[in-house]
Amino acid sequence: MSQTNDILELSTQILRPIIFYISQEMLEGLETEHAEILEKIELTNSLMLLDINGNPLFFENKIEHIELLKKEKVLKSNTLKLIEFKAKYDIEAFKYHFEEYINDLEAWIEASDYIRLNAKTEARNYFEEIQPYLQLQYDNLKQHHQELEQRFANVIFKPLQTEVLVKSNINVPKSQTSEKPKKGRKKRVLPSDDEIDNYLLETVFGLDLLKINNKKPK
Repeated sequence: MSQTNDILELSTQILRPIIFYISQEMLEGLETEHAEILEKIELTNSLMLLDINGNPLFFENKIEHIELLKKEKVLKSNTLKLIEFKAKYDIEAFKYHFEEYINDLEAWIEASDYIRLNAKTEARNYFEEIQPYLQLQYDNLKQHHQELEQRFANVIFKPLQTEVLVKSNINVPKSQTSEKPKKGRKKRVLPSDDEIDNYLLETVFGLDLLKINNKKPK
């Protein structure tokens, strides 16, 4: 397996498991037909769980969130694999892909922060018992970031910028690319509207719209 595929797989594992919902505010820039699809299957403002195997689950029994207890172990495994990759691959190439991993991780820290602060007022299927798990999700991701900062201090690394995210816009994680490693650190460029559309429909909640629709509670 190539280094690019290795890092892509680790970035995917950041999301497994994860509790999320698509805020109505995130759809403002989305094409009408795309937004209508999400509304039709009641995915907007509805909490969902992406389990450890990548399967989307609705909260039918209100116990699905215990899957999140597996998250810390998954992130610890990611740390060990990154240590292995650092020893295995060219350092400049590793720095490039490590930066991509950190970008995705930071985007999901921001997303989980928004979710834990706003789910109570935005998610139509919110229930009180889920709040500690939303907090745990945020804590796990942030602790993972802190551990990487300590273990990879000699790799180009920027401090995590934290802000209060109540009712604020969040950065959507950008998809990975197979570009060749480049020296130096480029300033992050916000994705275009088209890129966001594609990401939303094909990567996060658009993993498989038919699959999600079939799993929706009757």
